[in-house]
Amino acid sequence: NGLKGALQFDGEYNLLHFGPVKDGVTNDNTVIQGAISRLEEYGCLYIPPGKYAYTNLTITTNNISIRTSGRRATKFVQLSATATGLTVSDAATTLQGISISGIWFAVGAGIERSTGIDVLWYNFTHSDLKDLYVSDPYVGITIVGAARSEITDVWFRREIGRASKPLYAV
Repeated sequence: NGLKGALQFDGEYNLLHFGPVKDGVTNDNTVIQGAISRLEEYGCLYIPPGKYAYTNLTITTNNISIRTSGRRATKFVQLSATATGLTVSDAATTLQGISISGIWFAVGAGIERSTGIDVLWYNFTHSDLKDLYVSDPYVGITIVGAARSEITDVWFRREIGRASKPLYAV
């Protein structure tokens, strides 16, 4: 199951204990999803700096946190041209108390996405989405049904050669 002695300290798991490759090329989706799925209410997943390749991740547990060392230290590289990416809840469920911070979302080399959806949130309350960095024009965040939640410091940038130009800061 990809679990390498996943130790939990004070309700927090460290993704490294699950054995990701974190090279930005090898698909770490199963490892990341396994760690997210182990979280119980009020649990936290710490994702150390590195590049983590993924396709589809889903969060379905109330009151959890996914945190990193800060913006642009932890990069999620999307490997699929058609996958949604990160889905929080689903259209039929309402989650509360979800906190995701400090992740840089990008698209892998050679991937041409046909949609702009990468982080998809449905029906959530009392949640935080903050300090995120999105660096590809085809990666976006779609939020449906948010209530009493905080969305801060979300940056969208279009990479143009070596330079990058900010598109939006919410």
